[in-house]
Amino acid sequence: MAESTPGSSRVGYVQLAVVVVVLGVGIYFGQAPDRIVVDPATPLGMSAEPPEVTVVVPEAGDHAASVVLTGTVGPHGIVAMMPSVDGGRVVWISPAMRIGGTFARDETLLRIEAKDYELDVAEAEADLRAAQAKLEQRRREGDSARIARAQALADKAATVLERRQLALSRTSYSLPFDGRVGQAQVSVGQVLVAGLSFGNAYAKNALEVGAGIGNEDLAYLEPVTGRAATIFAENGAFSGEVVRVSALVAPTSRLAQVFLKFADDTPLDSLPLPGSFATVQIDGPPFDNAFVLPRAAEQSGGHVWVVRAGELEAVTPEPLRRSTSGVFGSPGWLVRAFDAGDGVVVGSVFGAHDGMRVRTSGG
Repeated sequence: MAESTPGSSRVGYVQLAVVVVVLGVGIYFGQAPDRIVVDPATPLGMSAEPPEVTVVVPEAGDHAASVVLTGTVGPHGIVAMMPSVDGGRVVWISPAMRIGGTFARDETLLRIEAKDYELDVAEAEADLRAAQAKLEQRRREGDSARIARAQALADKAATVLERRQLALSRTSYSLPFDGRVGQAQVSVGQVLVAGLSFGNAYAKNALEVGAGIGNEDLAYLEPVTGRAATIFAENGAFSGEVVRVSALVAPTSRLAQVFLKFADDTPLDSLPLPGSFATVQIDGPPFDNAFVLPRAAEQSGGHVWVVRAGELEAVTPEPLRRSTSGVFGSPGWLVRAFDAGDGVVVGSVFGAHDGMRVRTSGG
C-alpha cells in the first residue's frame, strides 16, 4: 500500500473545505430566497412596484408671511423724581412708591410737611387783602394815577398768592401719567432737597420693544409703521403696533431697528419689565396667486418634485418668502403658484429623477 505524504494530506484537506463551503452557500440561498439582491437595471428590477411618495396638493390664493424678530423691552424715556418745591421733610409715602410700584396719573406718591407752605399762603392772602383795600380807597378818592398804582400792587399780591398756593399743592408729589417706579430712595422723615432726585419712573406709554430687522424684511413689510404685531415675553403675549423705524443701521449687526408699543388697553402691572427679552411677530402683506408649501418639499437646488401621471417632474418655483410661519406655526415656504399636477412631493426620494415612476399618498 502506498504511503501518504504530508503534501498530499494538505491538498486533501483543502479540497474537503471547498466542498463544505460550496454546500453551505447552496443551502443558505436555497432556504432564504428573499435575500437575493435584484439589480434595478435588469428586467426583474424594472418590474418591481414603484416607490410610494407623500404629496400635498397646494391651493393658490392670497397668502401672507410673518416676520419674527428678537428684541428687548425698555422705556424710551425715564423721569427723574425730585421735589417741585424748595424741599422739606417727608411725612407720608404711598405703597406705590417703591421699586416696581405702579401708579395712576396724578396719584399722590408722597407728601412733604406743608406747614411752612401753608403759612406762606396765609401771609400772601393777608397781603392781597391789604392791597385790595388800598385799591378801593384810591377808587373812592378818584385819583386815576393812584388808582393805577394801587391796581398794580393788588395784581402783584394776587400773583404772589397764586404762586404760594401752587407750592403748597406740590407738597403732595405726583406725576402726570400712568407709570411705574423704577428706583426709589426715600423714606418717611427724610428731608428732600430741591434739585436732588429721590428715584425715577417711566410712563406706561413709554414702554416699548426695540428689535433688529434686515433690509429684506423691511422691504417686505413696507409700510412698516402702523403694522399690527404680537409681542411674546416671559409673562405672556401682548398686542402691539410698530410705531417707528430707526434712521440708521447698527454698525456691528448692520440691522435697522423697529420699535413697537404695547396696546393702550394693556394693564400696566402685566407689562414686561424693562430689560426683558421679547420675540416680536409682525404680520406682513399678502402675496396674490401664491402657494404655501412645507419646507420639506424643497429639494436640493431649490426645486420640487411634482407628480404628473404617476411620474416625477422637477419644477423650480419662484420663491416669495422662505418662512411663512409665526412663533408657534409650522415652517412654510411661500412660492408663486405653478402647475402642481397630482401633487408636490414632501421629503426626499431615493434615486429620484425626471420620469421616475412613483405611487402617491396624501400628506
